[in-house]
Amino acid sequence: MLCPLAVTLFASLLATQAAASPFPLSHSTAPVSDGHAPTPEEVCAGADRQVFDPKAFQLSGAARFFADFLASNGTNDWPRQLDEVTTNIPLFKSAIDCRNLGGQGCPIPTVSCGQFTPPEVWWIRVAMSKAHDFFTQSHEKLQDETIIQSLSVDQMISDFDAKTADPRAVLSSVGAALGIANVLVKRTPLGFASELGDTFSVIGSIFGIVSANSAPKITNGDLKLSIESTLIDLFKATNDQIAAFNNKLMGGDADIDLAELLKIVGSGTGRSTLGNDNVIARIFSNGAFLVPASQSDLAAGIAASMRTVKQQLVGALLKAKNFYIFVDKDRDQDACNSIKGAVFSKGECFALEQPISKRIFLGPVPHKATGPIPAQFIDHLTDPSTYDIALFKLFQSADQCKSGGPPAGLDADAFKGAENLFPTCFFNLDVIRAKGDPCKNRVFVGGTGAASGLPGYLLKACEGN
Repeated sequence: MLCPLAVTLFASLLATQAAASPFPLSHSTAPVSDGHAPTPEEVCAGADRQVFDPKAFQLSGAARFFADFLASNGTNDWPRQLDEVTTNIPLFKSAIDCRNLGGQGCPIPTVSCGQFTPPEVWWIRVAMSKAHDFFTQSHEKLQDETIIQSLSVDQMISDFDAKTADPRAVLSSVGAALGIANVLVKRTPLGFASELGDTFSVIGSIFGIVSANSAPKITNGDLKLSIESTLIDLFKATNDQIAAFNNKLMGGDADIDLAELLKIVGSGTGRSTLGNDNVIARIFSNGAFLVPASQSDLAAGIAASMRTVKQQLVGALLKAKNFYIFVDKDRDQDACNSIKGAVFSKGECFALEQPISKRIFLGPVPHKATGPIPAQFIDHLTDPSTYDIALFKLFQSADQCKSGGPPAGLDADAFKGAENLFPTCFFNLDVIRAKGDPCKNRVFVGGTGAASGLPGYLLKACEGN
């Protein structure tokens, strides 16, 4: 864990002795809206009231100034360099150090934009302080204890009677990091016209990087301990990467590839990599970090991510219990509506089912070997205070996963809220289509009497073995 620094800053920024500085103190030549280079007054226009407006940062010319500064001075501990070369005090040694999270080493400016020379530095100082604050808050909110408590793994296992589920079967189908990454990257407003998007997309992409190196951690075959151990490892790795990202972004030497992270952001937001400037300059270029790291926004983003993890874990528990989706092609709407949680669409009835016993043959009509899952499980799934899973969305995700294309039977337009569908294969349950009885989906092979066309657990129930 990186140690927080506790240092103070004093700086008086003046226009004199520019020639003596290792970096020219002339302000940016980046054109403003009508094509001319901005004057110092234009750079600071509205700064006091637009300090949290990324557009104001973009119009100030600070991005071009910053890219030129890094090209001339390099990235090593650049916040300190920037402070020293733009401060008119002989032999001045800056106290700024933004590389480690926490502490007071990366303060926001206490004087106005107009008192900085060049004024673009004021915008950069605000952005770097806000970025440091955001990563510090993210690091604090993603602590293992808080996250594990919010997931309530014990309650989840109890709700779905899954104590005997195989931890390997459950965890092998849970990509928790990718699920979190998907949620956070998609929270990025489309208005940010750059590859970075916004601060949430950075945290989401860090989860994406971690997912490539994460693996289930099985603890003595215990489902609860295995889930919690796996997630603790995930969040520890993520927190380490957040600290490393901040360190590298602020001119440190942490072992993390910022350019690779930008590629992940771009793939998630649909934005291609822009420009040939230094990657640190590109990350700051759109002013996204000027938006304050609101405790409520950050908490909401993390809460949404944790809900995704819970939903993914629930789907894995259902699969481990041999629950599947039966699409009855021979059940009318009234009959479908009588089944708890079933959805009728395009002449088909979608319902969650399970093998209920081995098939017993009594005369010409065998007892039914399958049936709907218990009603209390449906209540748990759809409870908005816990798992909040809309069943038609679950059906759509699984059906599209198995068909390899658009859902064959689900008409999403028929349902309210269809714009928030789960990603394809988010719920990787088996989907069985048949008329009246899933056992009719068996395919007999040659004259051997062997059957296929069903998952093994269902085939076993249908065959009465």
